[in-house]
Amino acid sequence: MRRAFGPAAAFLFATTSLGSAGEVDFFPPVPIDDIGATPAVATDGAGTWVVVSEDANVPAGIHSVRSTDSGINWSAPAMLDMGIIRARPGLATDGSTWIAVWEKIIGADSDVVAARSIDGGVTWSVPVALTFNAAGDTRTDRHPVVAAGGGVFVAVWEARGSGEPLLGSDSDLMFARSIDGGMSWSVPAPLNADATTDTVEDDDSQAALATDGTGTWIAAWAYRTFVPAPFDSEIRIARSVDGGLTWAGPVSLDNNAPLTAAADAGFPAVASDRAGTWVATWHSIGRQFDGIPDPLGDDDDLLFTRSTDDGATWSTASPLNANAATDKGDDFLPDIASDGAGTWIAVWTSTDTLGRTIDTDADLLMAWSSDGTSWSPPEPLDLDATGDSNIGTDVRDDLARLATDGAGSWLAVWQHAPLGGSEAGPDRVLAARGPVPGCPVAPRPACLAASKASLRIKESVPGKETLTGTMGAFAAPLALGDLGDPVGGTSLYEVCVYDDLDTLVGEMVVARASGICRPNFRPCWRLVRGTTFSYSDAKAWAGGLRRLKARSGSEREAKIVLKGNNKTGQFPIGMAAALAGRPSALMQLTVDDGGCMGALLETVTVADGLGFAATR
Repeated sequence: MRRAFGPAAAFLFATTSLGSAGEVDFFPPVPIDDIGATPAVATDGAGTWVVVSEDANVPAGIHSVRSTDSGINWSAPAMLDMGIIRARPGLATDGSTWIAVWEKIIGADSDVVAARSIDGGVTWSVPVALTFNAAGDTRTDRHPVVAAGGGVFVAVWEARGSGEPLLGSDSDLMFARSIDGGMSWSVPAPLNADATTDTVEDDDSQAALATDGTGTWIAAWAYRTFVPAPFDSEIRIARSVDGGLTWAGPVSLDNNAPLTAAADAGFPAVASDRAGTWVATWHSIGRQFDGIPDPLGDDDDLLFTRSTDDGATWSTASPLNANAATDKGDDFLPDIASDGAGTWIAVWTSTDTLGRTIDTDADLLMAWSSDGTSWSPPEPLDLDATGDSNIGTDVRDDLARLATDGAGSWLAVWQHAPLGGSEAGPDRVLAARGPVPGCPVAPRPACLAASKASLRIKESVPGKETLTGTMGAFAAPLALGDLGDPVGGTSLYEVCVYDDLDTLVGEMVVARASGICRPNFRPCWRLVRGTTFSYSDAKAWAGGLRRLKARSGSEREAKIVLKGNNKTGQFPIGMAAALAGRPSALMQLTVDDGGCMGALLETVTVADGLGFAATR
């Protein structure tokens, strides 16, 4: 992800200076569940993370995995339930009790059930049905979600079909709440206030739910009506200020007529910063159902709206994916979260290639915001999306869910579904954790010094920024172990540039050990002749770094070569401006599980604010 430095940063869209709110890089994903699908994730904010997913075995079930070290290591799956399980589970915790909800066939139809854990997901209670008369009713209850806050758990789901005279045969939203940690639940009641008056042609479905933890709750969902034809749909919300006991609304968020002539497709997500600001996002269909062209194109895009008064009023809907008017692929199935400290992150599935920098299969993209209003350009959440498939239908990464502990740690989980071709096997759950650590604000001491080095930065042409750097003639031999193992291990490389006052002015971080890169769909890292680690990414997705060669050997044999560019907008723009007029610069390369190499470049030939060149 791009970091902007120096005066030039002020002119970049949605970029921030080092250390400010907004940007989060994620480590490469790891499989945490080899037979899972449709995951949900939650954290207690104290180091424990739990993921609940559908078991792909036959007979199907629901199981959970857990981590107590912020997503580095994961337990074996623990089974919650067996039987005919359908649809995505939901998961929430109040910090001590965990509640999982899911859809299960009971009797002749599907119903919503819940289980609780009081030991951080190690063990779970026997599931109980939340739907009334689950064994004997005829309505289909499905797609549950759950949230927790202020000592209350609330579950919301979709109920469809005949069987309840007052609700009719259309789809409505039901809710139940627990005030004793899930040991008992209220009788289900309609959440959408028009449930008893709308018609068979009106459907309320695809619910999302969030709370600020102090009494305000927002439920968002897709409303569709099929009369008059063609069908119309919109995103609606209901608001509770008494812990989910009563709900006001529904209120439509479909105020985007100037943006799109298409109906809003649905699948909303909603989040709060727990300080009065809320953001809701959803995907909007660009296809023409009424013959009116969509200004955002014929593809699906994400829209969002923001509230700064705890959901009482909402802004006009705007595109969340900044390329909405120009992209060609579909963007859909979003999720969103806030850490409560100024950072908002949205993740979603996309078939767009981001200007042919990633592939045509369904991959996960992300964008960040420091205010919930201005969003960074989309970029891959998983940088292996740049090379995970060379056939558009081989792999599908979707159904992402996002959580944060509010203290800096983030975790994204999703379903990775091989569809044949270049990759086969069962669905599995992948997880990516963040943030990737950046360079320290001050130089590292005692780095192995290079007596010959060069650094050249060019930033005179926007979008064409480049960096080249070399280090050699070291003060001591450079062992292969000093370079870690980015081929078969997990080594993280940091390129850090400081001015003469030891102020960090630029960084390029590569956390792609064992990763795959375009254009040849080969490993990003190679070990050459047993002495040199070579990194190559034609699109420079990781911090703008295109090539890195680190050769071990004697003082004279060892060498570091760096090349970076702004091919995909990840280059740390502003370094040349930050080094304008400076008499020297310090360049360091650090390997997190290896050593540190550095050079003080004191012979400066260019420092005009548009470029910088120095040697040693």
